[in-house]
Amino acid sequence: MDAAFLSLETPSTPMNVMGTFLLDLASADGGGSCERIVQKVEERLVGQAPFRRRLASVPFGLDHPIWIEDPEFRVGDHIHRLTAPAPGSERVLAALVARIAAQPLDRTRPLWELWVVKGLSEGRVALVFKLHHTLADGVSAARLLLQLFDSSQPAPTGGALLELAHPEPAPTNRALLAHALVRLPRRSAQLARLLGESARSVVAGMTRPAEGASEEGAGMPMPFSAPRMPWNAATSSRRTVAYGSAGLADLKIVGAAFGATLNQVVLAAVTQSLRSYLEAHGGVPDVPLVAAVPVSLRSPGELDYGNRISAFLVHLPVHLPDPLEQLLAVRDGAVSARHLHTRLGVGALGDWAEFTSSKLLAGAARVYSELGLAERHRPLHNLVISNVRGPANPLHLAGATLSAVYPLGPLMDGAGMNITVASYVESVAFGIIACASSVPHVADIALGFGAAVASLRKLALEASETPAVRA
Repeated sequence: MDAAFLSLETPSTPMNVMGTFLLDLASADGGGSCERIVQKVEERLVGQAPFRRRLASVPFGLDHPIWIEDPEFRVGDHIHRLTAPAPGSERVLAALVARIAAQPLDRTRPLWELWVVKGLSEGRVALVFKLHHTLADGVSAARLLLQLFDSSQPAPTGGALLELAHPEPAPTNRALLAHALVRLPRRSAQLARLLGESARSVVAGMTRPAEGASEEGAGMPMPFSAPRMPWNAATSSRRTVAYGSAGLADLKIVGAAFGATLNQVVLAAVTQSLRSYLEAHGGVPDVPLVAAVPVSLRSPGELDYGNRISAFLVHLPVHLPDPLEQLLAVRDGAVSARHLHTRLGVGALGDWAEFTSSKLLAGAARVYSELGLAERHRPLHNLVISNVRGPANPLHLAGATLSAVYPLGPLMDGAGMNITVASYVESVAFGIIACASSVPHVADIALGFGAAVASLRKLALEASETPAVRA
């Protein structure tokens, strides 16, 4: 799966996972120091193995690329500094992040960058991390980056970078070739097992579709059943970014009132925000949108990095004008889609990626992008919506308090909008990245998220005050 995200990258769709961390310098005793923060980050980045690794290609493409310790790694080569223009608002920061997100990472080095943005309003500094999706998915990226912060607030101190043992030399082509040949028998056995498991999953899914639809609601949308939206076209290399937020307690109030999970409330708020956006820009379709929702396949306590994800499709009923009807439809549809996803064993997609030729997949992705084939068929889905659970307690770095976390995911050709939601302490942050050529007013969607949560909260409070009607 890691290699698949590497192969799917094209010049117009860099597979970047982003995290913007806002730090309050004024919260540090005696005032914070940007350089002290950078020094502390450098010390901790060096100690994390994923940040020191780069890719090495296997001769003749006999196997997927492998990770090796970069013998020339220097943490400072990956850290860049920017000063935000006045007034240093979050909208200004979002414009800077959009430019950073649009640039692909250098594959000859470890696949990450850190941009330190000064000059923000209210005495804040932003740490903007960019990781390649092949390095981490949303869950593992959050875990990796949050390890750079402290759960308590120690007194800021100086210090030197960690001294690491000199890494081993990069493997030779002969060693890489031997590695690939040794893996061949094991991969053959895995393929035989996977064929059997996938066949059983498909049969199980085909023999129970009617039962699933009747018991669990509308069912999971079929791929390529989504209506075409302005952003479901060939994706350009230009990006636009916006941030929004809402109170975590408000989402919990809505969920408790209407029997919905936090993720379902998030999907309903996105639905309401997208409907408002479409009413102002192009018109609302008479059918629901289709969102791809990533699902982590990690077991509780599993600490590996890389990609351990699958995804299911869910309807976003933007065609319904009533917010409560939207929420109830999302709730029932998400439950049905998740059940069908589990029954089909869609997690096997990650196993199938092991047997997909990286060169073939990369060539197909490039041809698909260069020929604009995304405009010649119905969209696979309209957009991606991810939800990442963050820490419940405040974090700190070099004495400064982390005040906000804004996540962003990559875009796929033909699906030029990605919305990622992350909780942190008492708030839920909303990061949206889109193709700038097809979503010119992305800030309207971000602002609409908070407004949608507020309207759902009002409905929830009204429902709790309504006396129960006895039969």
